[in-house]
Amino acid sequence: MTKYCNFSFFKIDPKWRWMSDLAKDESSKEVQNIIINSNKDVSTYSTLGLQANSEFVLRAITNSIEEIQAMTSKLYLTVFGKYIMPTNIYTSIISNTNEESQSTKNDIEPKKYMMICPLIKKPQWSNLDKIKKQKCIQTCLEVTKKHEKVIFNYSESIDIGKVDAILTLESNNLSDLQNIVNELNCIILEYVDVSSTICIQKNMQKLIISLG
Repeated sequence: MTKYCNFSFFKIDPKWRWMSDLAKDESSKEVQNIIINSNKDVSTYSTLGLQANSEFVLRAITNSIEEIQAMTSKLYLTVFGKYIMPTNIYTSIISNTNEESQSTKNDIEPKKYMMICPLIKKPQWSNLDKIKKQKCIQTCLEVTKKHEKVIFNYSESIDIGKVDAILTLESNNLSDLQNIVNELNCIILEYVDVSSTICIQKNMQKLIISLG
């Protein structure tokens, strides 16, 4: 079954920080309940102090893009939802092969850090023949296999987003992510433009309270 992965980056209205602590606490519980009751694979991450244009990220993996819209709508209907605005959104398709190869690894434990890397293919990639493309992909896979503690996920965004693909790396050790990205950059920078965002996994309720 095809699955969709959505990364939504949000920034909070400074007016939120003027609300009472009780109101913040009640609102955080409301949002946390929405995530728990959605029965979707939703992860929440903080980018507070790490990015200028966002303070948290929601990652949702669903069976349809309609489910992504429904959950986002419920978020906006909360008190907290009135004080947030999206600054970037990426939606991609997870292939069956990638989903199966990562399922066992993903079930081990949630990772503390995630690096989100949107990829935009350069003309040099299109000019490669099929064999050279496959060799490049295989080399990248060999790099990821060396780092057994890092969860690697790749999903295509062609025709449904402004980037071509999304690469995510997850680990409990930040230096692991830096090392693997440096290795991959040596292989792919000739063919793709890469940007990256580091975020820290955090329970949504705690995340909202941390926003001040």
